[in-house]
Amino acid sequence: MRVQLKPASLIVLLLTILAISPVPAEGERPGRNGWLNLEPGLAFGSFTSPRHDEVEIKVLRIDPAHFDLQLLNASATKRNIALSAREWCATENLVVAITPSMFGRDMRSSISLMKTGGYINNPRLSKDNSVLVFDCRVDSLPGIQIVDRLCQDFDSLAPHYISQVQSIRMLSCEGENTWLKRNKPWSAALIGMNGEGHLLFIFVHQKTEMPSLVAALLELPLDLVRLQYGEGGSSAQLCVEHDVYSYYGCGLFELNGVAGDEGLNAPAVPNVLGIVRRIR
Repeated sequence: MRVQLKPASLIVLLLTILAISPVPAEGERPGRNGWLNLEPGLAFGSFTSPRHDEVEIKVLRIDPAHFDLQLLNASATKRNIALSAREWCATENLVVAITPSMFGRDMRSSISLMKTGGYINNPRLSKDNSVLVFDCRVDSLPGIQIVDRLCQDFDSLAPHYISQVQSIRMLSCEGENTWLKRNKPWSAALIGMNGEGHLLFIFVHQKTEMPSLVAALLELPLDLVRLQYGEGGSSAQLCVEHDVYSYYGCGLFELNGVAGDEGLNAPAVPNVLGIVRRIR
C-alpha cells in the first residue's frame, strides 16, 4: 500500500533526518580547501596547491594536549619486520601514522639521528639542521618541538627529550623557504609545526618539486613555522584510521608510478611516527 505524506509531515521527516545526520560544517569538508574536525585536538585538511591545481596537499593537525607521539622501529622488535603505514596503524593501534625520515640501504636505520625510549635506531647526529624532539623530561620546555640547529642550542636541549628524529630543514628560523634547489619532482611526507605548537603531518601523493611545495605550504592557512622532510617516493605514506574519516596515501614509485592513493602497492617501511590518544 502506498502511503501519501502530507506536506507538513514531509517537513517534519526532513528536519528529523537533518538532525541525526552528521554533516560537517561548511568549509570543514576534507574534499577541497578545508578542514574536517575529527575530534578535539585532531583535524584533517585537504588543500589544492596554490602553485599547481593538480596537486592535493593532505594535512593532519594534531594538538599535543590531546595526543601522544610514538616513534616505532622495526629494528626494535624481535621479529624485525617492516610494515606499511596502514599495517603499523593496525598492529599498534595508532590513530595516524606517517613516515618520519629517510632510511639507509639496510632498510632499517634512519640516515640521521633517531632514538626513542631506551632504543637508538641511529646514534649519529648528521649535518642536517632540523630535529623533531618529544617525550620531554621537564615541564619548563615544550613537550614537542622541531629544533632548528641554526637558531637554537640543540646540544643543551637534547638531554631533556627522550625521543629525537633528525632530518632536512625546509624552513629557516625566519620562516623562509630553504629548499631552493630544483630537483626532479616526487611524492613527499613532511612534518611541521604551526604557531600554536600543533604538529602537522603533511602528505602529497602527486610528484612535486620541493621548492614549489614549500612555497605552496607557506601560502596555505597552516600558520607554518617549522618544517622538516620525512620521506619521498613510495615510502612517503600517511595513514588515518578514524571513525569519522579514514585516509591512506602512498607516494608514487620513482620509476613507474603504480601506487595509488589507496596505497594498494605500498611497500613496507621500517620506521613510522604515530599518534595515540592521551590517557587522562
